[in-house]
Amino acid sequence: MIGRSRSRTGAGGPGGGAPASRRGRVGWQKNSRGTSRAQTVTYGTFVDQALFGRGRGYYGSGRVQFGDDGHFDTFPTALSPVFGRVVAERAYALWWEGGRPSRFEIFEIGAGDGQLALDVLCHVAIRARRSERRAAFARALCYVICERSPALVRRQQERLRGLPLTMHVSWAGTDLLRRGTVRRARQGTGFVVANEVLDCLPHERIIVADGHEALATWVTRRGGRAPGRFVPHEGPVAESATLAAFLERFRPEVLGRDTRTRDRRATGARRSLVYFACPALVPFLGNVASLYGEAEIWLIDYGRTDLHRRGVERGKVWIGPPHRGRAPDPARIFLQPGCEDISFLVDFEVVARVAEAAGLDVELLGAQGALAERAGVDVGDELCEEIVRQRVMRWCLSLIGATGASGRRSSAIGFGRRGTPLGDDVSRALAEFRGERPSLFRGCVLVRRPRDSRRAARSRARGGPPRAPGGT
Repeated sequence: MIGRSRSRTGAGGPGGGAPASRRGRVGWQKNSRGTSRAQTVTYGTFVDQALFGRGRGYYGSGRVQFGDDGHFDTFPTALSPVFGRVVAERAYALWWEGGRPSRFEIFEIGAGDGQLALDVLCHVAIRARRSERRAAFARALCYVICERSPALVRRQQERLRGLPLTMHVSWAGTDLLRRGTVRRARQGTGFVVANEVLDCLPHERIIVADGHEALATWVTRRGGRAPGRFVPHEGPVAESATLAAFLERFRPEVLGRDTRTRDRRATGARRSLVYFACPALVPFLGNVASLYGEAEIWLIDYGRTDLHRRGVERGKVWIGPPHRGRAPDPARIFLQPGCEDISFLVDFEVVARVAEAAGLDVELLGAQGALAERAGVDVGDELCEEIVRQRVMRWCLSLIGATGASGRRSSAIGFGRRGTPLGDDVSRALAEFRGERPSLFRGCVLVRRPRDSRRAARSRARGGPPRAPGGT
């Protein structure tokens, strides 16, 4: 989840039949009487405002909930403290391989409730007591959190207050979605971690039918507060120059419609392909690539590499918490924007293409367990008991009102998801993390190397980046 750094400027779109360029600023506006009037924005802008609108967005307002009754559990939370150990060990290896500089940064984009930062700092502090090398790393470490939501920043500060190495934590308000924000590298070497950030970047909804022009979705806001005040409608992709250029460069298959899908429920009946494009990837990865002169970047999310060949919209976008394993109706996104989370399946094929265009090498794309192997951490079943103890302890601390503690009551008293025993729930999560169970969660490792030592960029069309076992 993110302070998932982003600030979205709306691409042009139709409004009352007129191009955005002739209507002035695109966005929600009020008339001279202070009441809302109809206004049109892109689908991506609508999503961004629903998530991060100041005072009314899901993250911007601070209404976001973590755990069983709210947001999806991510592996840093579900596998705490093991996931933090993986990040800490890889950071130590990068620091050592980089010549043990006096300052080394872990740059986390979108820290959620701060659980990953907490686990990393605690692991570093504990290991620092055991050897001088580890102590030197602890002194050099600076943990930087890039967070867009002020409400989440306050929650993270409360969570990390008084912990070991807290004085090494700082918050950056860098807007990674504004093109050219990062003009100068922070320092020589760094380690960037973005857990479930890409899935809630502003995505644009594209509809393509065989033999027809690609259409983009726009959203018009009507006056009043009644349900149904947000009305979606379609217009040519070409009316948004940014979106059209992005698709032409990074996913021309969608515009060319060279892949046809068929509705399995009606033999021979073709249906439209719905694809969610993310032009925000270009400024986001461009800024991330410029953060450090040399860096390793972990992008952790759920997605696929063949989304452009899958026509069904349901399951590509999620609104709110899981609904008994079934994806909710995509139209639900327009009912109460700002009250629920919105996330999208990530097109990792496009992520790799955009990363290479930004000067990054794609080192790995596959199951997240490959990240643990890269860090030299064994995530075997013997860790199950440690994770269970951690969950129970967090719930007990939250029960007595410990500052910054959060826990899951249903899990702590012995039940995991859908009433399963907690131990079985954790064992399944570990198996999914290692890639032993079917999962859409992926880990993508990008590397920024100095120009004089960069390898020739690999093209996805010529074979693509190395993949972990089971990667898709």
